[in-house]
Amino acid sequence: MDVVAGAPPPGKRRERSVESLSDEVGWSWYQWRLFIVTGLCVSAESIEVNLLSFISIEVGRRTRGLHLSTVQLNLSALYAIGGEREGL
Repeated sequence: MDVVAGAPPPGKRRERSVESLSDEVGWSWYQWRLFIVTGLCVSAESIEVNLLSFISIEVGRRTRGLHLSTVQLNLSALYAIGGEREGL
């Protein structure tokens, strides 16, 4: 078994909290940028989900004469997401 230089022996490892590890690693400009970009991506994803739910409701209202089932309406939203993922 390889031992990492400076690491305590396997029987003497101590548990540390996330806060102490965060203090040890630090919080620099890189972490702030990563935090902001991740937050923007999560926000964009939630807006996309809300928009697709709105679109599926509107498609259901406008296609009453086509007699689409709920499954077919939800599949139209799924196809929209799939096309977006594939870049179509």
